[in-house]
Amino acid sequence: MMTLEKFAEAVSSEVAKRLGAGFHVHVLKPVINNGIVRHSCALKRGAAVSPLYSLERFLSATKRKRASSDY
Repeated sequence: MMTLEKFAEAVSSEVAKRLGAGFHVHVLKPVINNGIVRHSCALKRGAAVSPLYSLERFLSATKRKRASSDY
């Protein structure tokens, strides 16, 4: 079973590979309301930075997809 940390590293590595040398992919752990930590990914190209993409949703969708393909 893949942990959220391993998933975040795998996603950031794959995204960086696909985007190429002009982009930097950052895995962040911002603290949001009530002290909840979210694993997020941000893309940076020069001074431009993307919004944060929450990786928890992507991991749960990936798990659901894998579970449904087991049948």
